[in-house]
Amino acid sequence: MIREELEYAAAQKNLDPDDRRLADAATIYWRHSADHEAGGSLELARRASLADPDQPMDFEEKSKEQNRTELIRIYYNKKIYPKIQVAAADIREYYDRNLDKEFTEMSGLNSLDQG
Repeated sequence: MIREELEYAAAQKNLDPDDRRLADAATIYWRHSADHEAGGSLELARRASLADPDQPMDFEEKSKEQNRTELIRIYYNKKIYPKIQVAAADIREYYDRNLDKEFTEMSGLNSLDQG
């Protein structure tokens, strides 16, 4: 919980208004999807949100949480992930270590081989 608060604070501080509008737009899209999944109305979405067995919550509160999540996601995509540098030697080492597990296609297991 503390980590999320710190991430949210960093996102608020370091993102520009366009990024905040992008998070708002993603949240609006999420709300429309939730309305649709619940049967097509805001009232049904509100009821479904309160009846959610995993996390019953007021729909407006869930919308705020979704907006925070979107803002944090944008922050990581624009400010954090671009700073990550992986050396070519590390990529090669990972590839060599996992060649047989992740980078080898076994004959007969591929659906294209069966067609």
